[in-house]
Amino acid sequence: KAFFQEFLALLEALPTFETGTIHDALEGWMAEKELKPGDLFPLLRIALIGTMKGPGVPEMLALFGFHESKRRLLQAATRFDAVQGA
Repeated sequence: KAFFQEFLALLEALPTFETGTIHDALEGWMAEKELKPGDLFPLLRIALIGTMKGPGVPEMLALFGFHESKRRLLQAATRFDAVQGA
């Protein structure tokens, strides 16, 4: 859950919630965390749309908007915690 909280803080700090801004922030955050897109994007796709493959993550986040993206990510974090605790 801490991962999603940190990721949401990154998104919330963006000056605009547009594809390019989200993409640049993701690139910087992944570099800081030493993550590759293949490490992060499948997890985010599962959280956002329920599948590991699909549209680009920045595009989906921008399409859903911050509030819907946040709702989906928090809901996924709760579900992931429940599975991990089982």
